[in-house]
Amino acid sequence: MASVTCAAYKAALVLLEREMPPKHRLLLECHYRAPRHTVTARSLARSVGYASYGAVNLQYGTLARKICDILGQRFEYHVLIVAKFVQPKNGEILWIMRPALARALEEMGWVESQ
Repeated sequence: MASVTCAAYKAALVLLEREMPPKHRLLLECHYRAPRHTVTARSLARSVGYASYGAVNLQYGTLARKICDILGQRFEYHVLIVAKFVQPKNGEILWIMRPALARALEEMGWVESQ
């Protein structure tokens, strides 16, 4: 993955903010607030109020695609722009927020720094 800077994330989020559905922003906020910015899709769904992890996959993917489009990034899975994935043995896939995105959220005042 090409390195995306904090400034680039901020620029994309500023462009998206006005038309961003409230739950897209809530996805970012809940993901940020998770310990070490690490969640499973199932736990993120509970935090945001979606019925299943499938809704998280769809909605976070939609947001990620928009960020990719603004930044001119291309991935097989758009959501790689916001998180990397780790598959622990005998467990659900962990979604780890990109550090530059976490900093962008802090600098924009969307979250309180941890």
